[in-house]
Amino acid sequence: MRLVLFLLILLSSSFAAKKVDTLSFWAMDNGPGSAAVLQEMLTRFEVETSIPVVFKELKWESAFDEIQKAFSEGTAPDVLQVGSSWISIFAGKGYLDGMQSFLNEIDSSRFFDEMSKFSSIEGDSNYYAVPWFLDVRAFFGNKAVLDSLGIRDAHMKSFTRARGVMKAIAQNGLKNAEGKEIVPFGLPGKDDWTAPQVMAPWIWSYGGDFLVKQDSLWKSALLDSNTLNGLFHYLTLLKDTTCVPNALFENSVENATRFTNSEQAFLMGTSEIIRKMDVSVEEGGLKEKSISQDGLVLIPMPFGPKGQFTFVGGSHLAISKNAKKDTKKLLQFLVRVDHIDTYTRRIGFLPSDKSVISVWAQDPRYNALIEDLSHGRSFPNLSQWGEIETILINMSNDIGSIYRTAIENEDRTAEVASIIVRADEKIQNLLSTDSLDSLSSIDSTNSSIRNTDSLLTWVMKILSQKEKEEDFLTVKWFPKGFIIPLPGESWTFRFAIIIGIGVICLFIFFVESKYHLIRRKKKK
Repeated sequence: MRLVLFLLILLSSSFAAKKVDTLSFWAMDNGPGSAAVLQEMLTRFEVETSIPVVFKELKWESAFDEIQKAFSEGTAPDVLQVGSSWISIFAGKGYLDGMQSFLNEIDSSRFFDEMSKFSSIEGDSNYYAVPWFLDVRAFFGNKAVLDSLGIRDAHMKSFTRARGVMKAIAQNGLKNAEGKEIVPFGLPGKDDWTAPQVMAPWIWSYGGDFLVKQDSLWKSALLDSNTLNGLFHYLTLLKDTTCVPNALFENSVENATRFTNSEQAFLMGTSEIIRKMDVSVEEGGLKEKSISQDGLVLIPMPFGPKGQFTFVGGSHLAISKNAKKDTKKLLQFLVRVDHIDTYTRRIGFLPSDKSVISVWAQDPRYNALIEDLSHGRSFPNLSQWGEIETILINMSNDIGSIYRTAIENEDRTAEVASIIVRADEKIQNLLSTDSLDSLSSIDSTNSSIRNTDSLLTWVMKILSQKEKEEDFLTVKWFPKGFIIPLPGESWTFRFAIIIGIGVICLFIFFVESKYHLIRRKKKK
């Protein structure tokens, strides 16, 4: 009897030793087929390690709130995807586990530098997340439109030149193959959530920024003259009903939809649109959309007076504070070079691994986008950045509302200036710095500004400046009401045919003239 009991105990101990915890992994819907490819990878992980993983896909629009709730209730997954600007928020609250102990096993040096800085918090040496993929804002153009008009990168070299091209497109009444009007460009001016990312290239290229670090303290830079100059040029375009006629009534998703329907010539978007060109509409792609017929072209981000800058964000993978013991294995598996390559190729976002980026650079569809990475910038990795981003988003939407409700030619500069000053004050309060005193340290030429009225006057002065029209490049190579040729038709080919017919007519005329001249001479 004792022998039987001993064997039973031994057997149960053997089973207990083999028992492993089931891990949990949450990620967002990152594009067509993203869930399927992750499920395939997790199945492979279970085969290799005998560790099962339960996967849950989140919607981007509700992901932050759902993750925040899970952390507060103690139900967060072991491994999770987090937006780059979320890391400082969650790590600051103690929700994420540090990775210093196994950082060498991951080799953090292989990741794109601008993304790696988000892996830690300002003033904290610990590493809380691993870069997964990059979200690069790029300037896209409709290839059929650009080819038909002869527009090249040089015509879009600066923001002022690009605006000139947009004006010319608008003034000449371009239409697509279906006879619908093609508007030049789109910006998000209503109920949008991407304003900081969209505004940033203008602000940075004019020498400004949203925040500045002075004497080890972060302060709002919204009222810096360079920032205001960048904002002036951005807002001037936002309210320009010639170049961006729908901006005050659309968000970024609606901008993109108009572009993919070939009803808009240019788009500031993200790289997954390239991948979607090969995926059917039924699967969440753009294969049957007009843009797939017209083709897509990447244009280098335009320059400003202080340089050329592209916003780079993206997503990381993090481990929850109370994750199970085998969680490290899952994270290391997901960020393996081959798995990053497999996943990003499926979703179309750029990989975070520099060695994989160098391979992608050989693909002509992505090389211009990868070149933009050389002047890529991101936002500060502050624990308050999430709240600051919300302030900037609200500022942009409020300004859009002011412009949208304005009577024709009505000057709303004072109201817009007031919105910007209030946003500056909110950011300074959040950072626990003095809004009025900070201006002198940011812009030493205006140290006399010390009260709200003076601040408003200062902002209004910059927002009321006149544009230099002579900086615009005017393009007038195409006839009014020009219709983009249907697929298979080439305007260049049409033009060559017309020239050819003209040459033949001239030749016939010349021969006829010679013939008649000879006949007259014979008669004499």
